[in-house]
Amino acid sequence: MTGMVSAEHQVRIARPAEAVFDFLAGGANNPRWQPGVISSGQDGTVIRQSMRHPLGFRVPASYRLTRADRPRALAFEVISGGPIRPTGAYQLAPAGPDQTDVRFTMSYRLHGRRLALPLVPWMRLRFRSQTSRIEGAKIVLEAEKTPAR
Repeated sequence: MTGMVSAEHQVRIARPAEAVFDFLAGGANNPRWQPGVISSGQDGTVIRQSMRHPLGFRVPASYRLTRADRPRALAFEVISGGPIRPTGAYQLAPAGPDQTDVRFTMSYRLHGRRLALPLVPWMRLRFRSQTSRIEGAKIVLEAEKTPAR
């Protein structure tokens, strides 16, 4: 069996697309808007970060930017942090003066019926939770008085 598990979330952010793109592309911003991210740093296209596991310990959760089309699209692939390595993408579209619509999607291609099938409901819930976290970026960006870095 092969298939795809995915989720998406859309939000309108009261900031110009360039500022939103720069904020999302800057891995150092992640602890500011993603719950559970303890530390984050960027080395070229690789964002190395640590997250708090639900059981309290730290786990690596690094990802690599695979597309950066400023200010329209940003995509990534998870490269550490567990056996499931999803991909994600942000699509940005101007929605008026200093307004940007952001669509965040995450997906994972399933391989192997026996191993993957029991994970599907958990993965759907997890991806929905992850994609809705873009609301945190909206809160931080709209609260800023100066342009995002």
